[in-house]
Amino acid sequence: LARDADRWVRQWVARNPALPQDQRILLARDDSAEVRRASARNPTCPYELLQELARDTSAWVRAAVAYHTRTRPDLLRSLALDTEPDVLSGVAANPHSPQSLLQRMVKSISADVRRGVILNPRASRRTLLPLLQDPYYLHRLLLVRNKALKDSDKWSLHEDPDPMVRFATFKWFADKFRQPVPRHACCNSLKSA
Repeated sequence: LARDADRWVRQWVARNPALPQDQRILLARDDSAEVRRASARNPTCPYELLQELARDTSAWVRAAVAYHTRTRPDLLRSLALDTEPDVLSGVAANPHSPQSLLQRMVKSISADVRRGVILNPRASRRTLLPLLQDPYYLHRLLLVRNKALKDSDKWSLHEDPDPMVRFATFKWFADKFRQPVPRHACCNSLKSA
């Protein structure tokens, strides 16, 4: 199946984690960019192949490497020099990207790249703080629930120019400080009524 004439078949084979090494290499060098991208998205793709695919002519293939959880910081630094927003978004979202790299990406003109930093589970508070002033309301909305930020950081959004951001901020604080009603207390009050 790794040599099937239909590229869709080869794509599905390339994503299979149980694929033998010789077939991994074959599919990572396929003529079809979609098949090479599928190879780069394989969760068990070896690092050596990720390094090779990081130099692919297709931005979609390089982006798959940038998002891959096995991609190491040294390769992410190299991919951060790319000019394609899809690749840079992957670097920004990758939990292995160094904070110094993320702090540079916060200044990107691409909203997609900045969103990648916001969605990065390891982005630090210091990295995220400048994004509280991001011009795109959706980014500020996403930051309301970000666990890296302190309550005092989030409170600054209560006066945001966008009503959705203000609403999300007030709702987040209301949910956080609401006292849970014990189940038995609720049932007792219904019985006495």
